[in-house]
Amino acid sequence: GECYWQRGDLEAARGCFLGALAHRRSAASLCHLSMLLRLIARRSAPDEARAGVLESLSLAREAVRLEASQGAWFSLGNAQLAVYNTCTAGSEELHRAGKAFTQASRVGGGSSEGAMGADLAMNHGLSLFLLEALEPAMEAYATAHSLDPSVGADRMRHEVWEYARRVSDALGASGGGGGLKQRRVPLPEPPPPSAAEDTHPRADVQQLRAGDNP
Repeated sequence: GECYWQRGDLEAARGCFLGALAHRRSAASLCHLSMLLRLIARRSAPDEARAGVLESLSLAREAVRLEASQGAWFSLGNAQLAVYNTCTAGSEELHRAGKAFTQASRVGGGSSEGAMGADLAMNHGLSLFLLEALEPAMEAYATAHSLDPSVGADRMRHEVWEYARRVSDALGASGGGGGLKQRRVPLPEPPPPSAAEDTHPRADVQQLRAGDNP
C-alpha cells in the first residue's frame, strides 16, 4: 500500500490497506488507511469528502482501541481536525483533537523527536489556535520549531501573537465608548526574533571599515 501511495496510485493503495485489514485488524493499517482517506477526501466532491473523513475518524478510533500508541492518538487528532474542517466546524471537534494530541504527547513521554514530534506539536498548535487558546498555541509552535525548524512553526507562532495583538486592540477600542470600561485581552509574551531574522542595524557600504563592525 505504501509503495502505491508513493507512486500516486491512491486507489491501489486503498485496496492494499483494505486487504491487509481483511487479513488482520492492526493499528498500523488502520492509521495508514485513515490518513489515506483524508488525502482522498481533499480531492473529492463535498459529499464524498465528508463520508471519507467520517470513515477516517472511525478507523482512527478503532486504531486507538487496538493500540493506544503515540501514532494512533496522533492519527485520531488529525482525523478530528479533518472532521472540523470538512463536516462540522464545531469547537467540540477541536477540543477532541486537542485531547488526542495531548494524549499522543503523553504516550511519547512529552519529548518526541523527529518528524512525528514536530508534526504533532504543529497540529496541536493549530487546534489550540482555532480555539483561541493563544498562549498554549504559541508554546506548541515553539516546541515544533525546536524539533524541526523546517516545518514553519516559527512563522505560525508570530502569526498567533499578531492575531492576539489585533484582538486586544479591537476590544480595547470597542470598550472605550458608551461609558463601558475599556477591556483588553492579556497578550502572550511576544516570540523572540527568528534565528534567520536580521536584528542588526543596517549600514551603507560606505560606513563599513576594516575589522569588526557593530
